[in-house]
Amino acid sequence: MSLAERSGKSAAGTLFMAIGETRIQFGVMQGAASRGRWLADSRLDVAIDAHAGLADSISVATQPILGLQVRLGISGFTSLRVIVADCWLSAMGVPWNPAMEHKAGADAFVRGQFAAAGHVVDAGDAVRLDDAPFGMPRLAVAYPDVWLGALDRLADDCQTRLDSVLPWSVAFWIFAQSAGRRQLQVSALLSEGMLLMLRAAAAGLPWLGEVTVRRGAAGRSLDGGDLSVAWQRLCLRDPHLAPVQRVPFSVLGDEEGKIDAASPFVRLDLPEIGGTALSPALTLAAVAASVPSPLDARTSRKGSGTRLQWGFLLVAVALIGSLALPTIENARLASALTEQLDAVAKPAPAKPRAVSWSREELAKVQAVNAAIRELNLPVGALLQALEPPADIHVGVLAVETVGGVSDARRPGLRIQAEAHTSEGMTRYAGFLATRKPFTEVYLTRHEVVADALEGPYRFTVEALWDN
Repeated sequence: MSLAERSGKSAAGTLFMAIGETRIQFGVMQGAASRGRWLADSRLDVAIDAHAGLADSISVATQPILGLQVRLGISGFTSLRVIVADCWLSAMGVPWNPAMEHKAGADAFVRGQFAAAGHVVDAGDAVRLDDAPFGMPRLAVAYPDVWLGALDRLADDCQTRLDSVLPWSVAFWIFAQSAGRRQLQVSALLSEGMLLMLRAAAAGLPWLGEVTVRRGAAGRSLDGGDLSVAWQRLCLRDPHLAPVQRVPFSVLGDEEGKIDAASPFVRLDLPEIGGTALSPALTLAAVAASVPSPLDARTSRKGSGTRLQWGFLLVAVALIGSLALPTIENARLASALTEQLDAVAKPAPAKPRAVSWSREELAKVQAVNAAIRELNLPVGALLQALEPPADIHVGVLAVETVGGVSDARRPGLRIQAEAHTSEGMTRYAGFLATRKPFTEVYLTRHEVVADALEGPYRFTVEALWDN
């Protein structure tokens, strides 16, 4: 007999949490998400105080959850899994940059991209990148530490662990992919007066590339007409989407089943798991629990690989180390002896005499160096490197040189360009990063010209190369 049975309590269950725009929903499931069951009467709703904010509203939920545990007669919660509405976080597509090859460089680059786009991302906020292929644009998500810390405290107060935190957009994209729509290009999600339009990173690729959040007027729920308007605006920005014939959408609010949408929208029903569903949002949270995501705020806490894989890896490392150790020691000894012989054979080099320049002479030297740099600039090759391929619709408006010999910065070009879509903007920046002689490419600023919904993107890219 188990401890739970001796105490008269049922086994522990997973606590699911769906954070919407105006309320937080909780539900308890026993067993794995794919074959578990919802506990009857385990749904709990907590309103989000618009004045106090999300973090305080999460803290207020502690006592009701503990009361729910007592009422259900369960021994506790095995884990806490959360999906959160995208209005509470920041998400954006970022172009490929060589800095992404290293974790520290990627984090700094992505935070700079968030700042350039006008998002406020604090030093303590958790930033995650998707696992798109090398050289491709990436989706980045920034989770504010202020409410992420509140979730940690909630888990501690409930004596469980916080296993997962995902945006609604990512959770729904995971579900749509698992539902057999591998060639998904666009999908939509409606809930609580909020509309999420989700786009793939590029046609034919399974990675989520852009999330657009739209809200209805205060007190008004969104409907099928809002879906049609959002689709028309999206096609104006990206005409290549017009031929798309099926755009799956789901509704997470209480108005589920009451919304009809015109073509190309087709309803994508959430699966029936766990018996009687507590709410569509909690069902989505359970569906997303079965597929790990690199965009999960708790990804860094999880190990990668099974214990057996780690065991094989450790054995392989130990074996290679034992075979390589004698060779390494011999090479190190030979290198040390060579350095000592070179030091004895070569006389110490004479110290170069310091040359002092007057301000006028230094200014002349810098001017001459700048002129030489301009004359040596391979204009033809650079202009050819800037020309986008046929499938990237970008117009270059202006080009100017930056940095070089005359100052401390690396040489490069500052390119002002215009694209019809944000995808075109990020793809062009990623394209430049692959062109010679450029070694680093940064998207320094961008803006939407004229109308924020239909106007083109005007942006500035700095493409640098090594001296």
